[in-house]
Amino acid sequence: MRKITLSEYNSIPKDYRGIWTVERWDLPNWAEIREKHMGKRTMMVYDKGTCLLVEGLGFEIVDDSIWKKADEVKKEIGSHFLKFYCEQGREPHYADCTIRWCDTLETEEVRIALAMDSDNEKDDEIFFYCDSLENLKSLADKGKEDFIIAGCNWFRDIRRIVTNNLKTSDMKIKCQEHYENTVKYAKSIGDETLSKCIERLKQWEVNSNGRYEIELYTDFAPYSFGFAEVAKDGTRGVVGGLLYHGKPDRSFAVMIGGPFHGWSIHT
Repeated sequence: MRKITLSEYNSIPKDYRGIWTVERWDLPNWAEIREKHMGKRTMMVYDKGTCLLVEGLGFEIVDDSIWKKADEVKKEIGSHFLKFYCEQGREPHYADCTIRWCDTLETEEVRIALAMDSDNEKDDEIFFYCDSLENLKSLADKGKEDFIIAGCNWFRDIRRIVTNNLKTSDMKIKCQEHYENTVKYAKSIGDETLSKCIERLKQWEVNSNGRYEIELYTDFAPYSFGFAEVAKDGTRGVVGGLLYHGKPDRSFAVMIGGPFHGWSIHT
């Protein structure tokens, strides 16, 4: 089903969108389908001819009113970059960002390299390469890429990228047996994606400057976890899943780009 944001829908000229108010008792099955049409939002599109789409049948409207605007994301990127440079005295190599896919509107945590060659030892961890800070900021706008940057979490130096380390630091593991069994399973299949995801969550905790502690708990899907940023007063920040995409994949999570075997973070 086609997805469209609320702001995109509202930007459609009024002559091409509206509310279904017409009774169609001339249709034999109108009594059965009436509830799926009456009062629903509609829009006209061109797809091998002009057609009318009905909300819930041909398209879905996603409320983006609380999403960060492109200018806000760019300011966030600039602020985190300046903070890193002032504290470290050098420019960072990576930005850990939240992206939003343009087609599904789903979000994903990724690592974007800044002014680095693709031929490096961390290449398998990099989602995208930028040649400058301005290039990175430009990804907050819709353009030729099939994603946008929806948020910037922090910048990092290549010397701080630690992999293949499953120690949990100060993370609160609320499912110790499940965690140990999952780690054991990951090692048995020669997987490294779990350790990378754990390190990324640990870094979230570090970069919150003591504001949040990451809690890891069991999920219904095999070898999977739920997680949450939890403040001292019990309030929560980001909540998501550390999900295992097995064969078959029982995580019920959407993965863009085809089948994937391993663990990934979803928010």
